[in-house]
Amino acid sequence: MIIEKGINILLFRFKDYRRYSFIEEHTQVLNEEGHVWILKSGKIPDVRKLERIKDDGGFIILKTPKAEGNNYYLAQFDSMSNNGPDDNAYPSYYKSYLDEENNNGIWIRITRLTKIKKEIINRLVLANGEKPVLDVINKTMTSFMFVKTTDEIET
Repeated sequence: MIIEKGINILLFRFKDYRRYSFIEEHTQVLNEEGHVWILKSGKIPDVRKLERIKDDGGFIILKTPKAEGNNYYLAQFDSMSNNGPDDNAYPSYYKSYLDEENNNGIWIRITRLTKIKKEIINRLVLANGEKPVLDVINKTMTSFMFVKTTDEIET
């Protein structure tokens, strides 16, 4: 797949929930159902910006925590919901997570999830400036940022 220069992308940092691997659990549901819902709780990305990202192809880069190797995954989404998924295509651990926490958020329907090379991150800058993502990613606590490609990326 080729992502063109100037494409808007959501970069989303996540952590595992208890003993559950975020990537493994979501990948399993994706493989079984053809899509999987991800809940972004806490601070929610601007929905207008998410719509622009969706219009640009719906790309999200997911970053694992440092303790898990600082790996990156490319996801693609096709819809969002503030009211929850319209099916049960999400990891089963969400049921306990949703029961235990105050989890207002946005649900994002993922249709693709693939590990990517870390070098791809070198071709991303913050969308509200031209600062390289790698200059910022390990110095901020934010769980997400809006980025864009500086040139064509092949995954």
